[in-house]
Amino acid sequence: MAEWATLKINQGLRSGISLENTFLPLFLGGFLARGSILGLHPFGIALGASMILIGERGFSIGLLGIILGTISLGITSAKDAATLIQVVAILAVMLAVLPFFRKKKHAGISLIIITILITAVVSYLEIFFLSKPDNSALFWSGVLSILTGGFSIISWFALGNKEAVWRGEFEREQGIAWLLILIGIISGLQGVQVGAVNLSIVLLSFFVLFVSE
Repeated sequence: MAEWATLKINQGLRSGISLENTFLPLFLGGFLARGSILGLHPFGIALGASMILIGERGFSIGLLGIILGTISLGITSAKDAATLIQVVAILAVMLAVLPFFRKKKHAGISLIIITILITAVVSYLEIFFLSKPDNSALFWSGVLSILTGGFSIISWFALGNKEAVWRGEFEREQGIAWLLILIGIISGLQGVQVGAVNLSIVLLSFFVLFVSE
């Protein structure tokens, strides 16, 4: 592989600045929470579910990043506030439930089912108590739950194989999983610039260089 693909962060550096346990979870959580599909925001919740199930050091930083990313979308109306409350409530329930399934057989299947159920129940409760119930809102809450469950298994698989990415030796399935996460991050980076620099383009360019041979 090219030099970019074999790039590996020095172990002392990774330990010194806690890149894996601080910056990476915060970055992923913050920008995936901003990412959207069909006008919904399933990526951050799904990442939070996978982080909680894996239970590695720094997952609490990732959850903080998800909350901060949700806040960064703006809280200018009662609907925005309800969305933030919904995200926090979903993550809180997952914190109480998912640790019991760590290292269990078929943990991935459990993750999908639990993520869908928790997201659906909390979303429906939010609609009935904080919003105006209607068929459209109930439908889109169901879609959100399914998307969140689907992406949770992708992020769980990707995070479980992140060492392969650090080594630049990932296989096709691992690359696809991280590519899907990258798409979510790029979605969250839309409109985010530092001066004239478009961060989504910078990130995409870096990824292309990293995986190129």
